[in-house]
Amino acid sequence: LAPAEIIAKEPLLITSAIAGAVSEVLVKPGDSIRQGQPVVMLDKTEFKGHYDVAQRELERPQAELRTAEQAGYVDSRKKSELAALESQVELKTIERNYLQTKLAQTEIIAKKAGVAVLDDPEKWKGRPVVIGERILSIADPSKIQLEVRLPVKDAISLSRGNQVTFYLDTDPLAPLAFVVDYSSFEPSLT
Repeated sequence: LAPAEIIAKEPLLITSAIAGAVSEVLVKPGDSIRQGQPVVMLDKTEFKGHYDVAQRELERPQAELRTAEQAGYVDSRKKSELAALESQVELKTIERNYLQTKLAQTEIIAKKAGVAVLDDPEKWKGRPVVIGERILSIADPSKIQLEVRLPVKDAISLSRGNQVTFYLDTDPLAPLAFVVDYSSFEPSLT
């Protein structure tokens, strides 16, 4: 006998692609999630400000380029400035597009359907996250596994392929059958 927990097998981890603060977790534990559904919103204030500034900075060289193109028909000096202005417009466009991508990354979208697995969503509000930090996971209800953790003194010799029966606290008369996939005898702190 040992305590066990049903966990997701191969869950999709929802991580932050940018450093920022969580504005809102849009799902609750156990919610069904469809592919393409927004699941987390990061604070977009800073990113929106940078994007707006980049958009304005792009408009100035674009206007200068249009003026130089029109004046280039009569003034050869203006025609020589075209290449420099075109490169400025291209650079500012790249900067603006980069910030637009960052702004879009403030909305984290589910890449597959499943069930939301997370702690209390309210604990995430206002919490800063770093790039790659796990916020929640999405589990496929048809892909589950049983995790059994025993104290070192109660270690049981199990081999791959052994049968294990799991009795749920909520329904002990309907046990679930599992097969041992792997076992580790290296102790770890839990």
